[in-house]
Amino acid sequence: MSEEYSHLPPRERAKKFRELADDARLEGERVGDRRVKESYLLIAERWEEMAREIEKRLSRSDKWEVD
Repeated sequence: MSEEYSHLPPRERAKKFRELADDARLEGERVGDRRVKESYLLIAERWEEMAREIEKRLSRSDKWEVD
């Protein structure tokens, strides 16, 4: 799923991933089923992890290559 955002510059990609994490959390709050809610929270955590990885690489000034 993140491939569809690979065209974005790194900072914009990290911002988009955080937005997607927020969206997943909101969706999780709307559902009543505990398992579905937990799934949305896991999705949100994964988007956050990807955003943090981008930000970490930016802070180290790593060269950007497609992984």
